[in-house]
Amino acid sequence: MLTAEQLRAFHRAISETERDNLEGLSIQALRRYRKFLLEVEPWLSDLPLQTRCRDHIQQIDRELESRRREEKADHRHERTEEKADQRHKASYKIEKWILGFAIAGVVIGILTLVAEYVPLIRDIFFSKVQPASAPQSTPSSPYQKPTSTAESPGPEASSNTAKPSPEQTATAQPSATTTAPNTSPTN
Repeated sequence: MLTAEQLRAFHRAISETERDNLEGLSIQALRRYRKFLLEVEPWLSDLPLQTRCRDHIQQIDRELESRRREEKADHRHERTEEKADQRHKASYKIEKWILGFAIAGVVIGILTLVAEYVPLIRDIFFSKVQPASAPQSTPSSPYQKPTSTAESPGPEASSNTAKPSPEQTATAQPSATTTAPNTSPTN
C-alpha cells in the first residue's frame, strides 16, 4: 500500500507524463518517470490505477523508442553529411587541379600562338616599310633576273696593297719579263 505522499507523487507523475507533455520532457526525465512508475505499479491496489500506470509506462517506452530512432537517424544523417562533405572536399581539390591545368593549357596555347604569329605579323607589316629618305625601287619577285648594270660583275681591287689574282695580273698589268706584242710600225 502507498502512503499519501507516494500517492500524490504518483498522480503528479501521471499528469506530467500525459501524451501531450511527453515531447517537452528530456530523456533523463522520461527515464526517471518510467523507473518511478515501475516501482509504484506493484503497490497499487486499485485496478484502474494499475491500468493507467501501465498505459503511461508504455507511452513513455514508445516515446523513448521514438527518440532513440530519431537519434540514430540523426546520427546516420550526420555521418552521411560528413561523408558527403568529405567527398565534396576531395572532389573540389581535384576540380581545382583540373581547372589549374586547364588554365595553364590555355595560357600555354595563347603564348604558343603569340610566339608563332608575332614574327609573321612583324614580317608582313614591317619588312616592306622603307625609310622615308630611301629612294623607291620597284619590287622584284624572286623569279626575275636582276637587271645588269654597266659595271663589271667581278670585284676590283682599289688599293695597291691588294694582291691581284693571277688572271688579273696577266691581263691588266704586263710585267717586265713578258714581252709585249710588237705594235711598232717597223715590223
